[in-house]
Amino acid sequence: MQLTEQGIVEKTDEGSAWVRVERSSACASCPSRTECKVEFGKGVVVKAENTTDCRTGDMVRLSMPADSFLKSTFMVYILPVLALVAGAYIGMEIIHIEGMSRDAASAAAGFGAMALYFLFLRRADRKRSRNPRFSPRITAVIKRAS
Repeated sequence: MQLTEQGIVEKTDEGSAWVRVERSSACASCPSRTECKVEFGKGVVVKAENTTDCRTGDMVRLSMPADSFLKSTFMVYILPVLALVAGAYIGMEIIHIEGMSRDAASAAAGFGAMALYFLFLRRADRKRSRNPRFSPRITAVIKRAS
């Protein structure tokens, strides 16, 4: 299954295009819509593989495999929370530092585990950004710019 979205090409270079994607009707049912930085009328610019020889100003269709999107979403939203909880548990039950309360050790270990996870995530993101499976690709030109 593919996730698809439409957007306007802002610029192109060899093999890539930067596409402005507006918020869609799917955003209305998204649980993260209040935290999302994409505003109606402004959209967000994404880099996509240009497989259709599109040009600046063209309206295009972007697609990405749904499983890749879901894996990325899980890594960004769920795993940091799990790292925080696991670190907090370890800090409370295992780490015993003289002069530090269990609550302070729990908080320090929880936030430390989450920070380590974000460092891991940053490294993983660099690897994934080179993998076309985890990047959107332009699959069709809907309307050529005049």
